[in-house]
Amino acid sequence: MNDKTKKNALAGKDELSLFQEAMQDVRPIDQGTVFLARKNEVPEEARLASQQEPDERFTLPAFNSDPEKQLRSGDTLLFSRPGIQQRLMSRLRRGQIVPQARLDLHGNTLAQAQKSLCDFIDQCRGSHRLYALIIHGKGRGSADNFPIMKNAVNQWLQAHPLVLAFCSAHPKDGGTGAVYAILKSAQGDPTKR
Repeated sequence: MNDKTKKNALAGKDELSLFQEAMQDVRPIDQGTVFLARKNEVPEEARLASQQEPDERFTLPAFNSDPEKQLRSGDTLLFSRPGIQQRLMSRLRRGQIVPQARLDLHGNTLAQAQKSLCDFIDQCRGSHRLYALIIHGKGRGSADNFPIMKNAVNQWLQAHPLVLAFCSAHPKDGGTGAVYAILKSAQGDPTKR
């Protein structure tokens, strides 16, 4: 069809009709959503997703409160699985990677926090969010300056197979009262791309 024939064919149609005709086979892309979970709040989508795939759910071990292994309030956290690039870890420690999802565990009991953390990691995996900020608090009111929630989160994140690395956050995001985490996506390790 030459340009003159095209112009004649299009002349009888209005812009809306042309647009609708051009877009008739277009379907929206499912981009997922990010939920900011706070305290005991677990997004319904995360809860439903976790109920649909019980075989893939990971259960965190019980918190080990051995006093000889406890961190103090101001201690920094740093963990990475073998294969994580040092350059990526360095960027994470400097707060140069923007978290795509956030979980605040303030006010949770250990049992609530454990469930919220598992649900949050599952939801991040389902929505392809690889970088997360998890706020556990500094535990300044804890007995003997041993922050229970911080120690529990440290143990749980190291035990979770979908957590590739984590470190204490930059002061702007909570410092030693929070961690940045790199999570394994449904497509695999983000550091191998």
